[in-house]
Amino acid sequence: MKNQLTYFFIILCFSLTATAQSEADYQYLIHKELGGETEVSVTSGRVDLVTENNAWEIDWANKWKHAIGQAIWYGLQTNKKPGIILIQSNTSEFKYVQQLYSALAFAGLSDKIDIKIYPSDFNDSSTNIQNIYQSNTSSSFYYWLSINSKKRHNINCYQFEKSKGRYCKEHEGIAAKCCGG
Repeated sequence: MKNQLTYFFIILCFSLTATAQSEADYQYLIHKELGGETEVSVTSGRVDLVTENNAWEIDWANKWKHAIGQAIWYGLQTNKKPGIILIQSNTSEFKYVQQLYSALAFAGLSDKIDIKIYPSDFNDSSTNIQNIYQSNTSSSFYYWLSINSKKRHNINCYQFEKSKGRYCKEHEGIAAKCCGG
């Protein structure tokens, strides 16, 4: 019985990990549509996405309160209009969207901060994040993007996963000299 429970627990953990989507997965899709530059370093932080007109904070719907402060700070640091992109992963999270709009209206900030909701405000809102995640999994775990240097390391490099960073695609960042990216 103990072995069966252990096996069940391992399978459960694996399946949850395989289907969980990170903020970076959504950031990838959003960047794909809006363009711009991701993970731009500023004083005391990193802007998720900087486009021609906006400094976008991309966050889960339930973190809308934090997103307001970050968006305002990033707008100030980049001299661009603050923007918030909330990731609404299911319909029950619409309450967070309403709370964000209500708070901004109350504070008189509705016209000062651009708001987008993923997926409803995006052209490719029919795209299934799981399909994109699965199609990119084979190549995305072979490269590591160091956030501060924006250098890309391949899986055989001694620097792979050693710095603050994230998994990335072969074309992202700058190929590191130590491994050719």
